[in-house]
Amino acid sequence: MPKLKKKSTSTSKNVVKKKISNKIKVSKPLKSLKNTELSPVLRAFFVGIFIVLTTVLIPAIYPSVELFITKKFLINTTVGDINNPVFIGLNKDTVDSITIKTVQETFTIQKTTRNWVIDGKEVSKNRIDTLFKSIRSFNLGTLLSKNPKNHLELGISDLLGSFVTIRSGSREVNFVIGNPSSVLNSFYFRFLGSNEVYLSSGDLREIITIRKNDWLED
Repeated sequence: MPKLKKKSTSTSKNVVKKKISNKIKVSKPLKSLKNTELSPVLRAFFVGIFIVLTTVLIPAIYPSVELFITKKFLINTTVGDINNPVFIGLNKDTVDSITIKTVQETFTIQKTTRNWVIDGKEVSKNRIDTLFKSIRSFNLGTLLSKNPKNHLELGISDLLGSFVTIRSGSREVNFVIGNPSSVLNSFYFRFLGSNEVYLSSGDLREIITIRKNDWLED
């Protein structure tokens, strides 16, 4: 009986080799990706971004972040009961004049022997009474910020706000009133020459911010 010849296994061996070679071809790019390092140019780029963030952007926004947190903390609180000795003794009998300067106008309310006037025109008695009543009831309140970078946002910078000078003999009191705050009946207040901003309360802002013509007697 003739011997049966075994089928050659060369075909199957070739198939296995192809599969193995295909695996090697796929795995090589994956390996190279894992071992790839950032080029010096990219590395320098990311380092540059980090430096900008830490030295420019973060310090620039920090005052706003600090102020935001402080305002959130005070939003549901009553303005602190801190008396202000600077206004003690300032009344209709002792004050000689009040100068108010805003972005729109500057004027002085001057006391005469008979009444109060602005540029020779008589000022409303009710306005004057309201002004000195608001000075008596003014509450300096809570220290909000010592950072001058916050002044612009609070409307209390050297360019914004209502600047007031009260003169009583040789005594002079200078302050600026800024924006109203979200706390009921309160506003931002700063003495000129100081960076300290207070969350103050009372009616002082309401009377100080009226226009020149609204002070005059009808």
